[in-house]
Amino acid sequence: MNLRPSNGWKPRDTVKSLRKFRFVTGDGIKFRADFVARDPGGNWTAIETKTGSGAELTPGQTEGYPQLRTVGAFVDTRKLAAYGIAIGANVRMPVEVDLWSCPKCAN
Repeated sequence: MNLRPSNGWKPRDTVKSLRKFRFVTGDGIKFRADFVARDPGGNWTAIETKTGSGAELTPGQTEGYPQLRTVGAFVDTRKLAAYGIAIGANVRMPVEVDLWSCPKCAN
């Protein structure tokens, strides 16, 4: 059985260590992405996953993710320094959000 994602990514193609990645918008709103990954072409994507009965974005994520996609947000961590992106750099990137809840799990 082939378990590779349909887009052709393999685990070794992504940057694995960038969890809980912090950003700050131009208006000072802080938010955190669950993951930031780089595809084989060098393009970065923020990935947010929410699960459970209370699967919702935080207020900071609700404000921050649209800005990260359009005008950019400031990197608030040193985790990308090894890849040439310094803390305080303004970056723009696509955002993938997976909001999932289990209707049968809610009580």
